[in-house]
Amino acid sequence: MKRVNFSLNAPVSFAHYTFDKAIANRSEVYFSPSLSMNWKPNNRFSVSVSGGTGRSPMDLNMIQPGYVMTNYRSFRRGIDDFYNSSSQRVSGRLSYKHTRRGIFANAMVLQS
Repeated sequence: MKRVNFSLNAPVSFAHYTFDKAIANRSEVYFSPSLSMNWKPNNRFSVSVSGGTGRSPMDLNMIQPGYVMTNYRSFRRGIDDFYNSSSQRVSGRLSYKHTRRGIFANAMVLQS
């Protein structure tokens, strides 16, 4: 295997939320690791695969109970959706280029 690169990202962040006794104060640690691999067998082809998982911070716009209209057609629940939500993602990309002939092609697949 030629020209294989691996990359690991492991960001950690901390948030403390103070609500002035309306809701219990809360501290959260957010860890969102991701791993990616890039393979270039020659100067024309490139293949990349990446994936990761993580948690999003609290949505302070959703602090009230009940439903909230977010745009002209969608409603979101208040306090139930307020706390953290988690996500996973996987993507793949294939690239081809032949600069002398002016050919460039890319294909990408994304799964969230």
